Amino acid sequence: MVRKPGHEDDRRFHPRAATRRYVVRVGHFSVTVDCGSSQQAVREARRRLEVEMPRLWDVIAQLEPSRFRVQEVRD
Repeated sequence: MVRKPGHEDDRRFHPRAATRRYVVRVGHFSVTVDCGSSQQAVREARRRLEVEMPRLWDVIAQLEPSRFRVQEVRD
């Protein structure tokens, strides 16, 4: 089942509990997210990309997690 952005069953990570910053890349696009783990970073990046590119939400939702390149940002 493919879910649409903002689906009521979304479990979003609370940004105030963030401990690390990640750059998540997929294709030519990248987003920076604050999360507690790389798995949460992929979920948050997917959510943001679905909102930023609504015509591609179904493609983004179906991408395998391995397609996302996650890199922790070190200060």
